[in-house]
Amino acid sequence: MARMLSKTRCVAGPMALIALIGLAPLAAATARGSAFVREALDQDQYERLDARVTAIAGQNVYLDRGRVDQVETGDRIELYPTSGPQVRAIVRSVSKTSVRAELDLPSPTLVVGDRAEIWLPLARLNPPTPEPKTKAPSTSDPETPSPDNPSPTCPSTRRGSPTSAASTKTPRC
Repeated sequence: MARMLSKTRCVAGPMALIALIGLAPLAAATARGSAFVREALDQDQYERLDARVTAIAGQNVYLDRGRVDQVETGDRIELYPTSGPQVRAIVRSVSKTSVRAELDLPSPTLVVGDRAEIWLPLARLNPPTPEPKTKAPSTSDPETPSPDNPSPTCPSTRRGSPTSAASTKTPRC
């Protein structure tokens, strides 16, 4: 009985090794793609934009998002084929409503309609708002004229004031 178990182990050992070797490229590609997603999410500097594959031509893939969605050349893409490991790509050109991206590695399993995620930098989506440039009235000089505090040397030109009705010329202050 002990001899039979050792034969089983010997046969299972090489078969398991062959299975692991066959799955190694798949596991490596998945881990490589997942590392990108973890990197982007950990940094909290990207926002995910969902897209769909509209065409494939060799190493180029076309998606249904474009300039109107704030996609720019150089943005990173994760593609999720319905069968097979996820694939990475880089946006190479952008039109108003579509992008052309170049695949890092060829993917024979990628088909039209597959899901994709475009990672957009938050800095582009939420640019810092400039501080409003309003000049605050100086409170250090009480003689500075303002609508609430007209100059004491200048006659008032408000409606209904006695000096504005009597005067036909605009006073100079």
